[in-house]
Amino acid sequence: MSAQDAIGVQELFEEAFEGFDGLLLIGGTRMIKNMNPSDVLFGITEIGPAIRRANPHCRVLGVVPRCKDFTFCADPPVLVVRESEGDFMTIVHPDQDIVIAAATPLTKESVWDDEVACCQYITSTLVHYGGWKSLLVAYNGGGTTEREIISTAKRMWPVLLVKGSGRVCDKLAEDQDFLAEHPTVSTCERTAASLRFALQHHSAI
Repeated sequence: MSAQDAIGVQELFEEAFEGFDGLLLIGGTRMIKNMNPSDVLFGITEIGPAIRRANPHCRVLGVVPRCKDFTFCADPPVLVVRESEGDFMTIVHPDQDIVIAAATPLTKESVWDDEVACCQYITSTLVHYGGWKSLLVAYNGGGTTEREIISTAKRMWPVLLVKGSGRVCDKLAEDQDFLAEHPTVSTCERTAASLRFALQHHSAI
């Protein structure tokens, strides 16, 4: 996500999700700079925990793919997923209720495709055996996000694309053939009011 696309995204979701008391299924990592847990490289994985902080009755389940071992770092006290890459380190996000470490490779694609596969397995279990409702909310995104949107739509599960968020979401939101072929995919504008209305329409809040 570019810096421009990230402007105001946390506030957008916090406002739209006010009162949310369901389960958020997210990527369970965070990137920090210079071994400093307070120096966070902002990414989409910050959104779920931000919603959780604003809505104490909801829960956050994070998925960390292809993790054979975590390394505990005492100073600073974090669980390290990947050692430093330059000035950056990937850690288990501290602001979530449960983390699943998916150690076994699930796909032959990238590590993030494994995250998608694990999340879809969890979603399928909750939907088919627990009677839950699901909604994939997609903002911005690259190749893995596009594959996740398409595979979710093919399962006839609801997908919400945030128009104006950039990259893949804008491309698919403007593709009338794609939308016609996948009736469970809907769109909203990049405003808190539009996103909240869409969430209410899908009975997510």
